[in-house]
Amino acid sequence: MTADMALELEPKGIPAIVLYPGVVATEFILDAAKNREMDLSQSQTPLLVGRAAVALLTCNELMARTGTIPWVEDLVEEFDVLDESGKRPTERYARRVDSKT
Repeated sequence: MTADMALELEPKGIPAIVLYPGVVATEFILDAAKNREMDLSQSQTPLLVGRAAVALLTCNELMARTGTIPWVEDLVEEFDVLDESGKRPTERYARRVDSKT
């Protein structure tokens, strides 16, 4: 769907990009984690996701990225984004399939 939107919106100069976050420590997730003994030490904060979105939106090559679905953890590394504690998750939550294998 992202690629289809990009095809339709690109001629108008409008990028279509969807962010793919990892585990985001929202209030709901924090409450659920207490009951299930989940480790959220490497989770993303809502502010970190927002900062990654702003970094992406202000980058010079935004239109070149239209039709993509970047992982928030990759944007955080690329744009050197930190959360409100001055940290960023170091582990990768997403299990990715290497397209080269």
